[in-house]
Amino acid sequence: MKWLNAVFTRLLKYLAVFAAFLIIFSMVVVASNVFMRHAFDNSIWWVNGLVQYFLGFIPFLAAAWVLQKERHVKMDLVLSRLSQRAQDWATMVTSLLCVLVCLLITWQGVVVVLDYYQIDYVRDFGISLQLPIYILDGIVPVGFSLLAIQFLRRANGCLGRLRTSSK
Repeated sequence: MKWLNAVFTRLLKYLAVFAAFLIIFSMVVVASNVFMRHAFDNSIWWVNGLVQYFLGFIPFLAAAWVLQKERHVKMDLVLSRLSQRAQDWATMVTSLLCVLVCLLITWQGVVVVLDYYQIDYVRDFGISLQLPIYILDGIVPVGFSLLAIQFLRRANGCLGRLRTSSK
């Protein structure tokens, strides 16, 4: 089980690095497009559509990693005033609720992606670039399933701390 945990941790890291690459690539391409538009009165036709999808991919690629590192935005005004044991209970319960929400969104995302696949729905980016929507929107169930797994890992960590603190 430890090796599976290590593999999942490494996967989250690689996805976060890929998300960072998409951010940097998007910045360079958009800046190049602006330069070309102002300097040569011409623009790169595929930039806007593709960067829109990259900006949609980034949160789904990095969310589970951010949760793993506990670097997300938290409203812990009440939580910080509780004992460590009560914090672990609250975190475990909210993590399990988040697992349910993530699994629901994953399931609905799979339903939508399969529907797009069956009808062969395509997004036209311009002259010669067309991408199937199921590939583009497939990041939603993938991202939420990774997030569900990370919430489960978080709840399991809290459960482990609760077990050791009660002994």
